[in-house]
Amino acid sequence: MSDYQIISAEEAKALMSSEAVTILDVRDHRSYRAGHIEGARMLHDELEQALLAEGEFERPLLFYCYRGNDSKAKAEHFARLGFQRVYSLDNGFTGWPRERPGLAPRP
Repeated sequence: MSDYQIISAEEAKALMSSEAVTILDVRDHRSYRAGHIEGARMLHDELEQALLAEGEFERPLLFYCYRGNDSKAKAEHFARLGFQRVYSLDNGFTGWPRERPGLAPRP
């Protein structure tokens, strides 16, 4: 049994529209720069430490990667650190609808 949930793009959109969600992109920098979910932050060691220091363990965290595999490992890791509402985006960035709002424009 995992301590995180895998959610669809539709479920993620509903969550994002109902409350503040920290969206974490676990892909590489080049992929992030090429396009990412609006409001997403690149996950790196310093950000992980900052999230731990903030101590907002009830705030929802949504992880995504390319296709939804690497984000599962990160979601599980953060759940083990004590975050209570952790989600991994099913099918990752490839499953995020490009035709709808929520995709940050390419720079």
